[in-house]
Amino acid sequence: MNTKLKRRYASLIFPLGLALVLGACSSSSNKEAAAPSVSASASVSPSPSPSPAPSASPKAAAATSAAPSPSASASSSGKVPAASPVPGYVNFGDPENNISLQYPKDWTLRTDVPGVAMAALSPLDGKTDTFQENVTLVVEDLKGQAIDLKQYMDISKQNLAKVITNFKLQDEDTLTDEGHYVTGLLDYTGVQGQSSLFWRQAIVINNGKAYSITYTATTADPHKYVDQFANIANTFRIN
Repeated sequence: MNTKLKRRYASLIFPLGLALVLGACSSSSNKEAAAPSVSASASVSPSPSPSPAPSASPKAAAATSAAPSPSASASSSGKVPAASPVPGYVNFGDPENNISLQYPKDWTLRTDVPGVAMAALSPLDGKTDTFQENVTLVVEDLKGQAIDLKQYMDISKQNLAKVITNFKLQDEDTLTDEGHYVTGLLDYTGVQGQSSLFWRQAIVINNGKAYSITYTATTADPHKYVDQFANIANTFRIN
């Protein structure tokens, strides 16, 4: 597996897509009630436009944990081998979008957030933990636009800079490992509300759709769950 995943037309008519920033309440009893607030995450709609990704130096974090890989035969449309079960993870399937992935069994699954196919929220680490790191999956129909991965990533970066305060791109890369989807990676930081955040985003363009898997954490501990993000992204499949 490629460890890089562990790290991560001028303008479109529509703003980006959605990425989640889920702030948890200060106690685990409030966690399920914590309402997600829409945050920056890129998406391209009728016209070229950027899309967001994670922050803090991805390369540094990459070296220490297993990461996810892109798509089949380094192809954006080829079939990818079925994902092997990850110990301690459970399956998520979305028949409507014909996709699946695995996420940690002790994380909370949300499928009720508008514009988001799924969100997995990490558990709180006690009463002093007030932020739930999370991973979200957004599916965007490109509506016949001939936008490739590089264009989508460029558009995303432009849009992110417009919607995230103090947006700073930390790193970007493209993975073309054999047997996996060609995957674009973005790491970035910024401020939303009172929170200083780090994002790591994996983007796949396949058959006219853009799939964005985004990890959100605080800049105080940006790599807390990068291994989990890597496993989630690595098990992502378009069925």
